Amino acid sequence: WVAPITYTVDELWVPSSYVRECFIESGISPTAVRVIPNGLDPHVYHPEAKPLSLDTSKTFRFLYVGGSIWRKGYDILLKAYLMEFSSEEDVCLVLKDFGTTSFYSSISNPKGIQKLLDEFTNRPEILYFTENLSTQDMAGLYTACQAYAHPYRGEGFGLPIAEAMACGLPVIVTDYGACLDFCNEENAYLITAKVTIESPEFLAKYASSAPAKLAEPDLNELRQWMRYVFEHREEAFAKGLKASEHIRQNYTWDKMLERLTERLQALKEGLPVRTIFARQKTATDYLEEI
Repeated sequence: WVAPITYTVDELWVPSSYVRECFIESGISPTAVRVIPNGLDPHVYHPEAKPLSLDTSKTFRFLYVGGSIWRKGYDILLKAYLMEFSSEEDVCLVLKDFGTTSFYSSISNPKGIQKLLDEFTNRPEILYFTENLSTQDMAGLYTACQAYAHPYRGEGFGLPIAEAMACGLPVIVTDYGACLDFCNEENAYLITAKVTIESPEFLAKYASSAPAKLAEPDLNELRQWMRYVFEHREEAFAKGLKASEHIRQNYTWDKMLERLTERLQALKEGLPVRTIFARQKTATDYLEEI
């Protein structure tokens, strides 16, 4: 992708600083890559959204929203939850899976959830579902829960994290990568992670042909944070409200539209980088050489 981007793209827009760094480390000029984050509708995602009815009597609910894929760390979350809590405790983990029959169909592993469950006796309650929800119901799913956990290994942005924060949930997330654009110690609980370099052979099944930096969140620290949030609800609630204010002020679609407009205007007024390259050599010339 380096050659086509260098010679045919005026400017590359990516959703996070982490993704920008990935492109630059891969060989794209830093001046050609701009961060335009994802956004949300603050009139939908807010702490007062009507809670969705859930089939549980437990009053404290952890939530995870995302695919049952290795990159998103659902397996780490499930294992930490099963190890830390028991069936006698007033707690439930709500897993909202995505893309099992569509965009994640080739790499989803819902059977892995059952496999993990089979390894534990006296396990705490878990709700798992894959039904599609409307935007309003998604907001209600967040407000029906008391905390959000997402110990990802790799993310490009992490929109469910931002949505959960907008709805007032304290979030427990990996202290590495994309979400650090909007998560910090003031508005989130950060899990220490070891950054690793995975081999091309390993990543082949994840649609990649080159080594990549990935994070491995600390399992025991995740357990500790989940227990801490469970036992310090007032503090966690206050942190969730602080997070909501930050996201709903800075990560709306209107804010992102302003950024897009600024970049379009700059491109209109300036000489595109691609034009400069094209004067020296065309993309076709370059591709023929390689």
